Amino acid sequence: MGPLHWSGKKIKLNLLFLGFILGLSIFLAAGCGGFSAKAKAPSKETDKPAVKSEVFPKMVTVYFATDDGYMVPVTYSVNKSSSGNVVKFAVEKLLLGPESKYLLRTIPEETKLRNWHINSHTVVVDFSKEFLKMDSRDQVVMAVNSLCLTLGNIPEIKDVQILVEGKVVEKIHGVNTDQPLEKQYINYSGEMNPEATYKVYFSDPYAMYMVPVTLAASANANLPRKAVEDLLHGPYTEGLGPTVMRGTRLLGLDVEDGTATVNLSGEALGYGGGSTAEIMFVKSLLLTLGQFPEVKRVQILIEGEKLDYLPEGTEIGKPIEPPKYANLYEESM
Repeated sequence: MGPLHWSGKKIKLNLLFLGFILGLSIFLAAGCGGFSAKAKAPSKETDKPAVKSEVFPKMVTVYFATDDGYMVPVTYSVNKSSSGNVVKFAVEKLLLGPESKYLLRTIPEETKLRNWHINSHTVVVDFSKEFLKMDSRDQVVMAVNSLCLTLGNIPEIKDVQILVEGKVVEKIHGVNTDQPLEKQYINYSGEMNPEATYKVYFSDPYAMYMVPVTLAASANANLPRKAVEDLLHGPYTEGLGPTVMRGTRLLGLDVEDGTATVNLSGEALGYGGGSTAEIMFVKSLLLTLGQFPEVKRVQILIEGEKLDYLPEGTEIGKPIEPPKYANLYEESM
């Protein structure tokens, strides 16, 4: 796998090992874990895609897994020959599996995509019989999770219907797959139907991938502040790596005219030498704040002071635009 790029610096790919299936308790008995079942079954007719090819994205995010079951987004550039066939491109990337040995495939090896079509806003994907070669409910949950997250981010697609050898399968290891399934929050283990949610971007233990964790909040919460406070606190579960030095305090956070000014205590610079720690620190802060529509840029202050550069050379003297993607795949030249 090629290196991840951000702000002109290469981030060597290795991978994070997080724990996602903490949230199996949120999986409803009537449906697949973490997904809502629709009342209407998909048409067996092969319809042409409801989405015009010109609105298909140029980038597609595919979700692989860590050993603990956390979903890790990896974003690929869609080549021109696949620009009108993004569903196929995305599913085949998923079936091919990750090119990093530190990521896990989520769908059994040798599974083939037999066919696919879009019926209204439901994408119907027909897999070969190898799709059923899963040994447990947890494996099925990971497979369906990654598929729904991957396809659910494509414009106009609301849910996913799985077929195997052209037929609807009622259940796979207790997971209902007879109805279309919607994507839900990524790496979320809280209550169903929270008032509000936000993501915090932590690191894997190897400081190679950004992994979003979804947390719940009350409807009137100050979400940007809450997200940064959780980032500074660090992961609440094992297997996630903190990106901000322990003991760092949030001295202030203001959002004005699209710029979020975040003031951190001096402990934030205690990571010592090494550009990787600095990259993960800055990138996690940018991604965590950049999820909010009102934040277009982030200005980092340390003890109220605007520094020109961080110890390893990252420029922070002016506001920085958050990256669009958490983990951007680029082939080695």
